[in-house]
Amino acid sequence: TMLTCGVCKGVATKYEDLIQCKMKCKMHFHIKCINMSLDTLRDLNISGNIDQWSCLTCSNRDLTSNSFLVSNPNTMNNDIGEISSQSSQEVLLNCDKPEIPPVNDYELSLQEPWNDVQHKKKKRSRNSPEVNERPVKQTKINDYWLGKSIVITRNRFEGLPIEKDTEAKEDKQKVPPIFIAGVQNIKPLQQLMHKVAGSDFQFKILTNDQVKIQPLTSEKYTAIINALKEKKTEFHTFQFKQERNFKVVLKGIHYSTDVDEIKKAVEDLGYSVASVFNIKQNRTKMPLSLFYVDLKPNENNKSIYAVQKLLSSIVHFEPPIPKRDIPQCVKCQRYGHTKAFCHRSPRCVKCAGDHLTNTCPRKERSRDVKCVLCEGDHPANYRGCAVFKEIQQKSFPPLRKKQMLNNPLQQISNNIPTQHSNHSGNSYASRLRKEPQEGPSLNQPGQSSTQNVQQAVQQPTNDIQELKQMMKGLMEQMSTMLNILTTLVSKMA
Repeated sequence: TMLTCGVCKGVATKYEDLIQCKMKCKMHFHIKCINMSLDTLRDLNISGNIDQWSCLTCSNRDLTSNSFLVSNPNTMNNDIGEISSQSSQEVLLNCDKPEIPPVNDYELSLQEPWNDVQHKKKKRSRNSPEVNERPVKQTKINDYWLGKSIVITRNRFEGLPIEKDTEAKEDKQKVPPIFIAGVQNIKPLQQLMHKVAGSDFQFKILTNDQVKIQPLTSEKYTAIINALKEKKTEFHTFQFKQERNFKVVLKGIHYSTDVDEIKKAVEDLGYSVASVFNIKQNRTKMPLSLFYVDLKPNENNKSIYAVQKLLSSIVHFEPPIPKRDIPQCVKCQRYGHTKAFCHRSPRCVKCAGDHLTNTCPRKERSRDVKCVLCEGDHPANYRGCAVFKEIQQKSFPPLRKKQMLNNPLQQISNNIPTQHSNHSGNSYASRLRKEPQEGPSLNQPGQSSTQNVQQAVQQPTNDIQELKQMMKGLMEQMSTMLNILTTLVSKMA
């Protein structure tokens, strides 16, 4: 059994030098913790007084019948319980004294109450100087009159003005280019550009009598556009990127929902909506639960991606997937720009006439059509047009070339030799089997090319059968060898 000392609270077994209080607490004590010698413990056991021994705490608690363990005053030592072996008779005295003064420090500590001592954390005194007060390394000055001469340097950029970070830099708008067609004499165009824009523009000569003009400022762009319109010039341009609508895709709204309701709900959130229309499946033309929402240019347009609820439905806004389509103008039928910024002569998509498609006299479908781009017998918006394929290949080149597999029958017919030395009428397979084959050879003049191809196709099947027979023979030989090896191993063992 495990016992605990009443003083040190240590765990000890019954085989150690312990003594037990026989009064109230019934606790065990190490004799070394109460300053008792081993001889005194033996004397108590011999005399039988150990059954009446009590600790000092229990003796002080029982005021009515206190029993104190005292020794003969002639043989008392400084330590309590230390009794000489010659006169070690202990007596129990019943007295009315409230307490006996303690003999040593241990008994005094048992009577005094416990006090919590709070230790104050002292800061370590630092004799080292602070980091900021560390001495700076002194530069070495060589002022010897026979030393190296001092080279005086000069800052080359001291004359430049110092730019302050607080000054806001102006965001320059990217000005779209202007493409002018049918330029056979560039002098009048240069004179007009210098008159309107001064030197705030750039020229670039393109193929097919086209000239690209790049204005440097938005004011010069507007002035050049107005001047070209007055001259009735054939040109096209593009929209400012800052003026384009912000297009997003709305998911989570049923396709039968009214477009006006969606527009009003988005406007209630603080966005200015230009248009809303439903997205349909590309092949079946069936409506989908997707909507395109065009927002007018504004700084808070990107915050629409955080909207998760609209018209009591859980929705999700996301950017549209970029398409690889090339825009085509429905006015001049050319690729690369749109109708809104086209100032070229109109051309019909069906008859290639010099008029708009909606004013064409052909109102019904007809096979008598003409492409204005390649002059083929198809409309100008046909995706199989040679001009469209060429532009698409230049704009989106393939990552790797496609390798087309040849026709296997054609490949076999090409591999058949034109002259064959087999005049005996036996094939290669029949020669291996040593079985003569009746009938003409593959390259007999009386046979056609189709018969030769059929016989060439049947020839690999015969070779496969021969390979099977060879593999079967090899397997039989391998099994025989394994049997011989096993018998040899068994005899050697």
